[in-house]
Amino acid sequence: MSTSPRVHVLVVDDLADNRGLLAQILVRRGYRVSQAADGRAALAAIAADPPDLLLLDLMMPVMDGFMVLAALRDRPGFLPTIVVTAATERPERLRALAAGADDFVAKPVDPEELVLRVEGLLKLKRANEQLAAANDALLRQNEVVEEQVAERTQALSQANAKLQELDALKDHFLASLSHELRTPLNAVLGFASVLDDEVAGPLTAEQHRFLSKILAGTEVLLALINDLLDMSRIQAGKFSLDAERLQIADVCKDVVENLQVLAEQRHHRLSCAVAEGLPGVLADRQRLFQVLVNLVNNAIKFAPEGTPITIRAEMAGEHVRCEVEDRGPGIAPEDLPKLFKRFSQLEHGNVRSGPGTGLGLSIVKALVEAHGGMLGVRSEQGVGSVFWFTLPLAGAPVAPGR
Repeated sequence: MSTSPRVHVLVVDDLADNRGLLAQILVRRGYRVSQAADGRAALAAIAADPPDLLLLDLMMPVMDGFMVLAALRDRPGFLPTIVVTAATERPERLRALAAGADDFVAKPVDPEELVLRVEGLLKLKRANEQLAAANDALLRQNEVVEEQVAERTQALSQANAKLQELDALKDHFLASLSHELRTPLNAVLGFASVLDDEVAGPLTAEQHRFLSKILAGTEVLLALINDLLDMSRIQAGKFSLDAERLQIADVCKDVVENLQVLAEQRHHRLSCAVAEGLPGVLADRQRLFQVLVNLVNNAIKFAPEGTPITIRAEMAGEHVRCEVEDRGPGIAPEDLPKLFKRFSQLEHGNVRSGPGTGLGLSIVKALVEAHGGMLGVRSEQGVGSVFWFTLPLAGAPVAPGR
C-alpha cells in the first residue's frame, strides 16, 4: 500500500540495526521516517518535527520507553504509539498499555504485521482528527446560533416591551375616552327620556318616533362604553367581586324577565330549566346577571326567529354548571378559538355580529374565571350552540379580582 510521504513515522530504538530495519520496511511503503536512539532524543525530535505515529522500543538506556510514554501523557493531540519490543510477557504489555501505548509489535518484527498495525492506527488518528474538526465546526456553529438566538431574543423582548407599552397606552386611552363619553351620553339619555315622557310638553307621533331612535342609539353607545370600562378595569387589575351566597334559579328568573320582551320580538321561546334542589353558589349577583344576559343576548341575536333558547343549571361535580342553548347557525370549528379573544367578532352564516366592541365574550370569560369557574362552548354548524360555565358552591373561595 502506497502512503503519502507527508505521513511521518518516528522510530525510537537504541540499536541502530533495529531502527534501520523498521525504517526500511516503512520507507518502502512510502512513509517518511525519522529516527531517535533514546528517549531524550525522541522527545526532542517530537518537539522539533511532530510525527504522525511513533514506533517505540521499551528497553533503552538513559530514558526507556515507559518514561517516554509518561512524558507524552500530557501532550495535546493524539500521537498513535506502537511499542516494538522483545518483552512479550503479559505484565509488560499491560504496563505499557497503562502508560499510554496503543498497540504492540513483537520482535523479531513481521513486516506485514507491522505495516497493518501502522495503517490501522493511522486510520484511527485520521478519524479522531476528522471528529475533532467536526466537533470544532459544530462548536463554532453553535456559538453563531447562540449569538443569533440572543440577538433575536433581545429584539423580541424589546418588541414585546414596546407592544406592552402600546397596549397599556391603548387601554388607558379607551378607559379615559369611555369615562369622558359616559357623562354626556347619560345626559342625552336623561333629557331624551324627559322629552319622550312629555314632561316638557306634548309631542307629535313623529317626534316620539325620532326620540325613540335617539334613546335606542344612546343605549347602544352606553352599552359599548360599559364594555370598554369593564375591560379596562379587568386589564388594570382594578376589578373585584362582591360575592354572596345566592340561588342560580333566582338569577335565571331575573334574566328571563328582563329579556322576555326582546326575545318575543324575534319570536323566540325563552325559558329557564333549573334542576331542583341545587345548592347555593358563591357569586356576585350583578356580574352573574351580566354573564347570563350577554350569553342570552347573543343567542337572541343569532338564532333563527321562532327557535327556543333555554337557560339550564345543574350539578357538575363540585360546581354548578349553567348553560345557554340555542338553535342558531352554529360556529365553525376553526372559529371557536377566536370566540373569547378581545375585539373578536365572528360572522354566523348570513348574520353579522352587528354593532359592538367584540368584548362581550372576553368580559364573560374574565367574570367567570374571577369567580373560580370555567367557560366553554360546544357547537355544531346547522344545529346550534351551547355556551356553558361553572360556578363554585357557597363556601368555596372566590378570586378577589383580576
